[in-house]
Amino acid sequence: MELQTIGQVAKECGVSVRMLRYYEEIGLIESERKGDGAYRVYDDNAINKLRQIIVLRKLRVSVKQISEILNNPNAAVIVDILKQNIEELDDEITTLATVKTILNQFVTRVQETAQIQLALDFTSDEEVLSAIEAISFTKNHKKENFTMETVAKIERYPKLSHVRIVYVAPSTVASIESFVVDGVPEWDAYDKLAEFAEDTGLLKVKPDARTFGFDMHRDGRKGYEAWVTIPDDFDVSAPFIKRHFAGGLYACHARAFSDLNSDECRFIHEWVSKSKEFEYDRRGDIGMYGTMEEQYKLSPYKHDGKDIKNLHIDFMIPIKISQRDAMLAMLESMPTRGETVNIDLTTMTKRNEVDLRYENGAMVMTSPGDDSGMVTKQWFNGPVKIELRAKTDGDNIRLYYNFGQVIFSWEYRRDELRMNDIVEDMGFGYPDCGEMPVDEFVDIEWIIGREIMAVKVNGELRHAGTHYPYIAKLQEPDFELCSPVRVGAAWGSTVTVESLRVTEL
Repeated sequence: MELQTIGQVAKECGVSVRMLRYYEEIGLIESERKGDGAYRVYDDNAINKLRQIIVLRKLRVSVKQISEILNNPNAAVIVDILKQNIEELDDEITTLATVKTILNQFVTRVQETAQIQLALDFTSDEEVLSAIEAISFTKNHKKENFTMETVAKIERYPKLSHVRIVYVAPSTVASIESFVVDGVPEWDAYDKLAEFAEDTGLLKVKPDARTFGFDMHRDGRKGYEAWVTIPDDFDVSAPFIKRHFAGGLYACHARAFSDLNSDECRFIHEWVSKSKEFEYDRRGDIGMYGTMEEQYKLSPYKHDGKDIKNLHIDFMIPIKISQRDAMLAMLESMPTRGETVNIDLTTMTKRNEVDLRYENGAMVMTSPGDDSGMVTKQWFNGPVKIELRAKTDGDNIRLYYNFGQVIFSWEYRRDELRMNDIVEDMGFGYPDCGEMPVDEFVDIEWIIGREIMAVKVNGELRHAGTHYPYIAKLQEPDFELCSPVRVGAAWGSTVTVESLRVTEL
């Protein structure tokens, strides 16, 4: 056994002499003294222990934990320590990924505005400060906590304790669809995932596999698609399909399966629509408009109803940092393709039966049903801006273009706005948009833009969003959008229209 001096060991192991002395002072390693104690030397045992310490430190194991590991022969204790560090690393990875997503949003905003000053002043922006309010740094500034408790400090959100902001990492998934008639598509899909995991030994190579799922419709059939995360090089055969999931920020609401009710999806969508800091995010993933669900673990049992009560589900909506200021600038600078067309109200035609009369230049109609109304003779190529001045003695006023519609005072709630997409049968509800004074003349502006859909009431912006499916359609070179404009009302109510104007954008 050859003894080495402190200088030799420091050089061989790549550490400083000062660090060696520190490890010896706290009892991690021991040295011998040579030359009447004049200098330290280390034997092979001490050098091997030092190499173990260096490896553990590079793996970010604390000195205190290393001491416990080296001085405790119990393997269970060592495993517990390492698992604890793994959990902390998972939290840190999630937080750093969240910070990366937010920074990417900032970069996009700065680039889109083309204002150099914004790049210098963005740290004082109210939206920026609100977005990062939920992130707190530890003393060493190396780890951030982005948990439900810290997010809950943003008091502007109602029921925020029920919602947390999470980052879902990108992953490769195996996907399966179910359209079973005699049974529940959701349960059938998850049963197939469990069988897939068992047949392929997935959990042996990926014990942290996660499952996601969402409702889907095809050819008039309602079904369910479920995913399980897999290694990138994992073999997948039919009927399973390998997909890439882009991940990102999500608003998340957790509930026990036995405690679910019909309001779950509505709750999380309302939370997003009320948020001033976040908005829906259009992504290329399936389910990007609806609610994605995640089981807490891949359950190997059949869904026979007996064990369902032990299952928990996360409801998740894809979100991003709000770009409200950028959207306002977009609305202000939106170009037009032609002159504004003032509609001659007397030339509008009836859709279904409508009682109609004209008084003082205004069109007064009573609608016997939700699918009735008055339609313009002209057809307009989208994108368009529709301006309506009207009032009603009923509960709401409705505007229609192609398959889309805007409903003010939805379901008797005077502060709620309901919007349907222009090309897909998909509705979006926006509560707390401000009271709609529909029983007096009100100026309504509906902007169906190439990159944004927005609504103004009496010149005040009530809603603006970039997450609608029709926007993606407009980017397709062969897609054409052309439709007349229809004005309607709730069943049995009377709407008085003073003016209607349409501008092609």
